[in-house]
Amino acid sequence: MVRRVMLGNLPNGYGLRVSKPGYDVIDTEAGNLLIDSTSAGFLRQRSNYTLSFSSASTQYIAHNLGVIPIVLWSLTDNTTGESQRLNTSLTIWASSSQIAVSTRISTSQTVYLQLLTEII
Repeated sequence: MVRRVMLGNLPNGYGLRVSKPGYDVIDTEAGNLLIDSTSAGFLRQRSNYTLSFSSASTQYIAHNLGVIPIVLWSLTDNTTGESQRLNTSLTIWASSSQIAVSTRISTSQTVYLQLLTEII
């Protein structure tokens, strides 16, 4: 039986590796890996931001990554304490130098952002 999944301390750093069926994740060539988080072309977390809104407005964050990042977000309504992943009152724009976050609701909200980019 071969080892197909390895998570944690890998031979070349910490990460995740998954091999093709029949190939050992530790001893195989790179071409036999389905996922190798330590290789180029994998997404990496670049930065986290927390924004607080007390009224409908837009806030800008300069990230200067030089590429348009993937933006993961969550929103917490500070009045009810509820966390939301789907909210039509929130709009996020991303460019290679900044993120704009706009809300149309006038209640107190906290928005958590995580920016990801591909390793080149």
